[in-house]
Amino acid sequence: MKSIVIVGGGTSGWLSAYFLKKKYPNYNISLIESTDIGILGAGEGGTPNLRSILIDDFGFNEDEFLKAVNGTKKYGIVFDKWHNDKTHSFIHGFNYDGLENDLYSYHFNARLFAEFLKTKSMQIGVSHIDDEVTKIHLDGNIISTIQLKNSSDVNADFIIDCSGFSRLIIGKVYNSKWNSYEDELLINSALPFFINESNTTIKQRTIAEAVECGWMWKIPLQNRWGCGYLYDDTITDDEFIQNEIKRLYGDRDIQINKKIKFKAGSYENVWMENCIAVGLSSGFLEPLEATSIMTIIFQLRNLPENIFDYTKRDEYNYNVNKYNYQNMLFLRHHYNCSRNDSEFWMRYHNKNLPDMLMHIYSSLNTEDKISDIFNIDNKVITFTKEQYQHILTNNFLKKEKTLI
Repeated sequence: MKSIVIVGGGTSGWLSAYFLKKKYPNYNISLIESTDIGILGAGEGGTPNLRSILIDDFGFNEDEFLKAVNGTKKYGIVFDKWHNDKTHSFIHGFNYDGLENDLYSYHFNARLFAEFLKTKSMQIGVSHIDDEVTKIHLDGNIISTIQLKNSSDVNADFIIDCSGFSRLIIGKVYNSKWNSYEDELLINSALPFFINESNTTIKQRTIAEAVECGWMWKIPLQNRWGCGYLYDDTITDDEFIQNEIKRLYGDRDIQINKKIKFKAGSYENVWMENCIAVGLSSGFLEPLEATSIMTIIFQLRNLPENIFDYTKRDEYNYNVNKYNYQNMLFLRHHYNCSRNDSEFWMRYHNKNLPDMLMHIYSSLNTEDKISDIFNIDNKVITFTKEQYQHILTNNFLKKEKTLI
């Protein structure tokens, strides 16, 4: 019987484990993670495809899930103060107007979510190995075995790299080409923190509040607010950000966590030989619009019926590449706003917009299809012209300029 080994846990690892066992029930599926290393556990929100895969595909009970992860329903994002008029805010809902309907996702405690998926995965036959990977052994260019710190080597016919920012396999073994988006997405650091208080009246939307040095996410869970300050640490030091958080929330019970450092970008080939990178190991942009978990689900759903059919590899890499590029461009679109009251916002204010983004703007009042603009199939579209227009008509575009 063939074996698929997942390296790394967390949301990407255990979501992959459950999905793979359901998709390939006749394969041995095992997951290797080290409890000594732990998981990142910062992402706490999704897009509607999260609800779709958990409820429609997996058949989980929604009430059970929300209780297990201290979760709430998510109907979109409130964008606050992204305009020079700092009283301005608006909702980017999953149905654009922000009204509550059947199109929603979830907020969740990321660590509890991983535990929930772990329990469900092991119930359907996924094997769990609590150990640390020390070496990847190759037979030519193909991974054959995975060496562990405290256990016997694990044989692997196929590997899913969910090793997070460590990027143990696609990055360090196969050295896939890295496509950097740092010129367009300036944020490279996050300082997560919790506000420990129960939410008796839960506003079921993520809050994305623009602040002096970047922006903050605020996610309502049942028992706390999961928050984080996003910034560029080349222009603002970490101590200043910590002091800003304390200044803003010091009268409340706050817990500031470990800084997360990242570079916006993705690997050009996430599938190399007998390994596919899923989640942070394949790339990361930034938390805005919760595109990371959205991309994990896209990657899983686009796996071929036969994962050992390597003729599908080029198409798979092409689609994931296009998906990441679209996400990057939509996130860049958000920073085309009039806020210019600090060095961070002035950097965006003075930057030229990408040519492709200008092309999309010029197409908004035409019949041009966004799939034609990106030269991709409709099935790979992530954000629509309506969503681009919704952002523009809610004062992200500089008021003193025309659309183009």
